[in-house]
Amino acid sequence: MRLLLDHGVGRLAVDLLRSEGFEVSHVADHGLSRALDAEILAFARSSSAVVVTLDHDFHRELALSGASSPSVVFIRDEHLKRAAVADLVAGLCRRYDEPLRAGAVLTTRNGLARFRLLPFRIAP
Repeated sequence: MRLLLDHGVGRLAVDLLRSEGFEVSHVADHGLSRALDAEILAFARSSSAVVVTLDHDFHRELALSGASSPSVVFIRDEHLKRAAVADLVAGLCRRYDEPLRAGAVLTTRNGLARFRLLPFRIAP
């Protein structure tokens, strides 16, 4: 699985996730450090990558656009060390491999996770 780590996810997590067998890059590797969420989503879509973020706006952007990709993993836990983030992401990607490959938004907090398949809409 190809992963694209957003701004808030430390760059050092890249190496840890690569050691777990994932193809990983950080937005900064692609000149997207100051990119808008929509631009990051477009890049992830074109490169078949799952976005890993600490930013809830990605779910909103996907809902408003009605897009069916890319998948997004939203980590709501604060103050996790890089190794903990990498372990969490690796575990989630393995457990939810099928929905993430199909197109889903996955949210995790305090050890719990939930996902919704894409496309989805925000209720009025």
